[in-house]
Amino acid sequence: MKTLTLKLSILILITGLSFNAFTQTINIDSTFYADTEIYPFSQVDSIYSLNMSGHITLNSDTSLIRIILTDTLGNEFMIYEAYPLITTEMNFSIYDECDETCYLNEFNPNSLIIYTIDASVYINNLSYSTIPCDNCESQQYNAKRQKDFEKIQLMN
Repeated sequence: MKTLTLKLSILILITGLSFNAFTQTINIDSTFYADTEIYPFSQVDSIYSLNMSGHITLNSDTSLIRIILTDTLGNEFMIYEAYPLITTEMNFSIYDECDETCYLNEFNPNSLIIYTIDASVYINNLSYSTIPCDNCESQQYNAKRQKDFEKIQLMN
């Protein structure tokens, strides 16, 4: 089990390093306390991945933050979510988080939908890639599986 976790961590590290070499950034620099939809993609045609960095504050055991990426067709992919069952702290920073948006097939972004319940999220920036990925579906599946595994480990 430790070997599998180590191999997955190395794979994510290597993938993350190669990903960072081809990213562009959108600065948001805003805190959100209520459900909101923002449109930061006016200068972006299509993307192949999207990561988010910022700060999360959960105020109670029922707090929730969820950030969703939508495209021009109305499809939705979760960038990040936090609630006390899957976090170790109530006040923390996040860096280059992507839940379902680590690998995308030519995605035409439209908006971010931000859901909050008794919580706040400061979004520092969004990082995205305009370089197509190889085996995108497979990479997306593996990345999502790893994220789900991490959440389950925290719940247990």
